Amino acid sequence: MKVMMCILLCFWSLTCDAARVSKPLSVHDELDLARLSSPRQTWQSMIDITDAYNRTVQAEGYTRENESTLDNLEEQMERLFDLRDVPESLRRTVAVESSVYLREIVARMPPLAPDALPDRQQAFAQMRDNYPPIWQIDESDIVVAYIQEGPFTGNFQFSERTLELAQEMYTSVLELPYANPEIAGFHDSYFMTPGPMIPSAWVRGLPGWMHGQYLGQQVWQWVLMGVGYTFLLLTLCGLHLLIRSLSRSWTEAWKNRFGLLVPLAALFLAAELESFVADEIFITGTVMQWVRHLSAAIWLIAFIAIIQVIANLVIARVTTRMSSQKASVDLQLARFGIRIGSILLAIVVLIQGLSRMGVPLATVLTGAGVTGLAIALAAQESLRNIFGSMMLLLDKPFQVGQRVKVRGHDGTVEEIGIRSTKIRLTNGHVTSIPNDDVAKADIENIGQRLFIRRVMDVTITYDTPLEKIDEAVAIIKDILSVQVLDGEEINRCVNRSGYEPRVAFNELNSDSLNIMVIYWYFPPVYWDYMAHATYVNRALIKRFNEAGIDFAFPTQTLHLAGDPDRSQAG
Repeated sequence: MKVMMCILLCFWSLTCDAARVSKPLSVHDELDLARLSSPRQTWQSMIDITDAYNRTVQAEGYTRENESTLDNLEEQMERLFDLRDVPESLRRTVAVESSVYLREIVARMPPLAPDALPDRQQAFAQMRDNYPPIWQIDESDIVVAYIQEGPFTGNFQFSERTLELAQEMYTSVLELPYANPEIAGFHDSYFMTPGPMIPSAWVRGLPGWMHGQYLGQQVWQWVLMGVGYTFLLLTLCGLHLLIRSLSRSWTEAWKNRFGLLVPLAALFLAAELESFVADEIFITGTVMQWVRHLSAAIWLIAFIAIIQVIANLVIARVTTRMSSQKASVDLQLARFGIRIGSILLAIVVLIQGLSRMGVPLATVLTGAGVTGLAIALAAQESLRNIFGSMMLLLDKPFQVGQRVKVRGHDGTVEEIGIRSTKIRLTNGHVTSIPNDDVAKADIENIGQRLFIRRVMDVTITYDTPLEKIDEAVAIIKDILSVQVLDGEEINRCVNRSGYEPRVAFNELNSDSLNIMVIYWYFPPVYWDYMAHATYVNRALIKRFNEAGIDFAFPTQTLHLAGDPDRSQAG
């Protein structure tokens, strides 16, 4: 189970990163312009990186040839900003967009003097003099801050507030003339130019209304994105219907195996579609953040579905290997454990996924706690039954296939479920008893008996002479003794060592004389026992009739004068 969890979490991490990382870096790895050792270096690094990015995009657009160069520059932009509170899956996008906004703002400002920001030695000297560890650019909202925790501790990055206000600051200076004309068009080149798969000439040739904007995206971008997600939905639905149609005659194991194709396809298609939307259609801003959240939601659902399907496959495998009646309760316990384990693993994946989507872990755990409490209060009965099933599976008072008596219900156990235990009654009906009631009830496990004991009262009439009473006892003992009949030994089943039949004249009832008979039948096979009881009863009636011994039954006997068989006292 731990190995499965590690594999799934690693796969989750790789899948989430797939849409954000285009290619591994190659010859451009040495291009490292991000210097964060001082406020001055951080500021100059932003200028140098965005200028290099602008020159490449405006001269070449987005092509396969410059993809790794641009990817390296975007990675360096990501290092310029304090992104600790930004969801991991959105950091690259937020950093690049903020860099474009800042460069557009700076291009409209007078050039910053070389000594306007301190170097590293000067910055630390100012902090030792109790100067706040932040440096403001020309009294604007652009701030470089000293990082005191996290992976960039000891470096200088643009602050979280700068990230939040970058777009707003860009909007406020949009009408100002460029002090640096080389940056003109940088914003449109980044936000409006499609990726290498979509020719720029094709986009420029679209009707004017297709270039209208809504939420910062052009109409043609919305159209292509809608087509992409429609294709994703239709593909998954078509695959699901195809598998369901083909698998009607398949075994459950094969259905589960092919059932994995749908969530796996969802993982792959969602990652590829997000990459296409980000790198080719070039959706940006808040809309792109929602696209990433949608992809993350699809991945979450797909991963949870994969976990449940794998759990079904493991349960089927365990059922095949532990299908003997002796292991039936262990089988139920194993199935229950696998199901609980899969649910816990799905919860771990859900928490991990929500964390990557930017939901704070404390919020997730608090929400889970509140939700769990609400569920516990609303489903007290169900939870009691679940814990009752755990107690039954651990204590093992009976097994599937055994005959039991529980709360007046007599029958064979057919299933020990999570909520209830199903018993096939002797009349053929099936009853379901909540596991909480079963766990608290007195359970008579008939299926675990070693023998079937019969206690029988043979009653004879009061006028039976004493010698006839002794003869009746002898007849019963003889009937139950080991004998050979028609070449076959009988009654060995009721004459085990230590379990010999017991016959005694024990009671004087109000209307009969009572002879008690006890014997133990081995093995406890019910219908064989019934056949033997039939033999005993037939032999008893026959031998008593032959001996003239009358069976008694509740009556009143009237003695009539003149009856030759009954003498009257004088």
